[in-house]
Amino acid sequence: MNRNKKLRKIITLGLFSCFLVGLMGITTMPKASGWDVTGVEIDPGVNEDIMFNNVIFHVESNVSVVLNLNVDNKIHHKELYMHIYGTDDLFLDIDVKSDFSEKHLRLGSNVDIPGNDKQFRYSFGFAIGMDMNDSSAIIQYGANIADSGAKEKLRWISRPFSDSESDVWQLENSSLAGDYLYTTIEGPGYFTIVEERTGFSWISVLVMGIIAGISTLLILMISKVDYFRNIAAKLRSENIPVHRMSLEQVLEHEIRKEIIGLVFANPGIHLNELMRKLELTTGELGWHLDVLEHYKIIKKEKIGRYMSYFPRLHIKRTFPLYKEATMVTKNEKRLKILQKIRENGKMYQSELSRELQVEKRSIRYHANRLEKDGWIRFVERDGKKYHELTENGRDLLETIKKLAES
Repeated sequence: MNRNKKLRKIITLGLFSCFLVGLMGITTMPKASGWDVTGVEIDPGVNEDIMFNNVIFHVESNVSVVLNLNVDNKIHHKELYMHIYGTDDLFLDIDVKSDFSEKHLRLGSNVDIPGNDKQFRYSFGFAIGMDMNDSSAIIQYGANIADSGAKEKLRWISRPFSDSESDVWQLENSSLAGDYLYTTIEGPGYFTIVEERTGFSWISVLVMGIIAGISTLLILMISKVDYFRNIAAKLRSENIPVHRMSLEQVLEHEIRKEIIGLVFANPGIHLNELMRKLELTTGELGWHLDVLEHYKIIKKEKIGRYMSYFPRLHIKRTFPLYKEATMVTKNEKRLKILQKIRENGKMYQSELSRELQVEKRSIRYHANRLEKDGWIRFVERDGKKYHELTENGRDLLETIKKLAES
């Protein structure tokens, strides 16, 4: 009997000790600071979507971007568009927090904007701190404010990315489009959205909201009528249905002549690039592209994550590497690196950086991508690595040359 009591006592003490150890482990466990992604590579013209816990970033750039992103775990259900315009490869470090108290930005508090008589309050709960290697880069931000109250009272503000106490928050030009508030800002810094405080009563706000809703509805109804009238006029002028057009009618149209010229001069040209060069809407351009595809003058093909257009010919048989060639020609720096290595036989990264006038880490980034794709290889000599073309790399450049001549 005594032995059983002693055994029960030992088991009880053991279980209690395990409980204490577990409790200490839980209370001393480090709390998650947020979500991190490092080294996200974004190619020019590619829309990259990054998502954390219902926080979505849509990123598009005209240059190559390497992105390091940290998101505070307090942030939920936010959506941000970033359209980046740079002149060189960008390396971005972005912190997203609910507030930056060290920069006098506290959730639920007023924000002092010097030189402005109005009051502004920060309640958006989504603030960005961003550093970059090129302070001349321009970024257009668009935040989804669907859940915010008085949208017309929201404003973007910014503050320089520095530790100086003399730096202050300042208002940025903001434009509202539907549920999105846009601004365009140059260089690194801190950015967020604040609400202008007014003396309006809730009744006034409600009345204004009803008026704005009715006005928006009327505008949408009128716009829809105009849209269908425009389509009807287009169909009549083109003598639809398409299959009844003669080839002469297809080729005589001025816009289609321009499209054909661009596609034949730039095999693999992207849809967005055609829109920019021709200054056409998506619907108008899509109509003419469909006509040209129907008559087998051009063809479209999805390469990577975007649509490209080619002259209609036996392209696969004539140019086996045409897809890869198209991808490389869309990245000017990688193409120049390949061409320089072909000219010189082999080159060090320092030589490429000097001759192309590009930062060495940018050369390293693009060289790693080219090596991964099999177009160049690293060769070590005297403790240094240089680059030379592979056989596939030489075939790729030959394909690019022939496509340009075709």
